[in-house]
Amino acid sequence: ECLEINSKIKVNIKDKDTHYIMITGIFFCDWTNKSLYNFINWKKQFNNISLHFMAYWNPKKYYMPQQSEGSQLFAGKGVQIMFVFNH
Repeated sequence: ECLEINSKIKVNIKDKDTHYIMITGIFFCDWTNKSLYNFINWKKQFNNISLHFMAYWNPKKYYMPQQSEGSQLFAGKGVQIMFVFNH
């Protein structure tokens, strides 16, 4: 088990089958624009498969720096589910 707090939280838990569950969260406060950005990820890792549940609650007007100006994928509220197969 690992717990690290520094505007980011990470918890790793191994279950009885030596698979692990990871919970991470990123919380950022933009003092200039008075905005709060929140992201949380729950991950369950199996042998070669992982399952991710991600949720975010951010301002609709997104002031965070981005690589491309075209889209704001994490603006507003949302949930994403991702299934990953590693071969």
